[in-house]
Amino acid sequence: VMLQPAKLARGFSDNLPPSIKAYENTPVIAWQSSNGGYRLKTPSGEVVARNVIMAVNGFMPEVGIRQDRSFALQLTASMSRPLADDEYAAIGAPKPYGLLSADAMGATIRLTRDRRILVRNTCEVPRRMSLDPTALVRRKADHARALTKRFPALSPQIFTHSWSGIVCLSANGHHVFGKVADGLFVAGCYNANGLGLANLLGREVANLAARQDSEWIPLIEQRSRPQHLPPQPLLGWGARLRLARDRFLARSEA
Repeated sequence: VMLQPAKLARGFSDNLPPSIKAYENTPVIAWQSSNGGYRLKTPSGEVVARNVIMAVNGFMPEVGIRQDRSFALQLTASMSRPLADDEYAAIGAPKPYGLLSADAMGATIRLTRDRRILVRNTCEVPRRMSLDPTALVRRKADHARALTKRFPALSPQIFTHSWSGIVCLSANGHHVFGKVADGLFVAGCYNANGLGLANLLGREVANLAARQDSEWIPLIEQRSRPQHLPPQPLLGWGARLRLARDRFLARSEA
């Protein structure tokens, strides 16, 4: 089963019950404990709440949550315009598909129902959480090389959209879940399996914050013991060396 993740997220947002409000394009730029609750500052105002759930995944270290238990990796992808009839015929006119490399550092290739090709084949330790436009252009060139290697009949200029994203990992594959402080809860670090785990852990951290009994919470807590990580810059150096090694070994899959 293949899903369109953005469409899934939009569907969730559009179908929230009346008791829940979603504020889009409203980043929290600062937060602090205040009078037994928490005060969250945004560019346009503040939100005060007794209970807060931190669901920022790879950005947990950026907001001071479990900094020694999880780290972020940055991935980039590009998507083409819809293929013309002759281009589609040149690649064999296949049905829509999604392919994941057997190697974690290999490429992800997807053909959508409207004949767009998506390529993801980069993975790196971010120096900044937001990739600058010049760096994204270089990653797009990596995607173009992967495209023409697999589909030499296609032009490397067919990509029309490129973007970057963050995944969150721990040293032992465990996630981060639970109560951090009075009124402060967290769920994240899905180890690149966020589509399923984020739905489950998101639901259960809400149950935990609301003090609702759930048979899932004890099971999740058994897998919520991420190992301690070395401090920066040692963590960054080690992760970059490991990724360089893995990238070399998976070069035929890129």
